[in-house]
Formats: sequence, structure tokens, C-alpha cells
Amino acid sequence: GQTALHKAVRYGHHQCLTILLEAGADPNLCDGRKQTPLHCAALGNHYECLNLLLLHGASVLARDGNGKRVFDV
Repeated sequence: GQTALHKAVRYGHHQCLTILLEAGADPNLCDGRKQTPLHCAALGNHYECLNLLLLHGASVLARDGNGKRVFDV
């Protein structure tokens, strides 16, 4: 499954993403596909979401289920 954070990122809803992150959502939590929200933002070309996640501590070193980091996708 996906968290609310993943869904906000997948659809590029940066306002929702901001609310979730400011409420303490973990920017490094993996979904059922072992992707972080940062992976999802990179795959969807959601640059504002990428920036927000990085500002809230998302790790660029996290690997997805295929062993790829954000800059590999």
C-alpha cells in the first residue's frame, strides 16, 4: 500500500505534501513497492515535491526495491 504522503507526491499535490510533512510524516517511509516518496516524486517529475521532501530530510541515498537510488530512476 501507499501512505498519504506517497499519494500526495504521486499526484503532485505539493500543498497536501507540505501539510503532511509539517505534521510529522516520515519522508523516508517506503510504500508496498519499497519506494520512498522521493523516488515517486522523481519518477513523476514532480520537482516542487522533490524540493519539499529534501527540505524535510528525505534521503537521496535510500534504495528502492530494485536497489536504485533516486538519481538512478
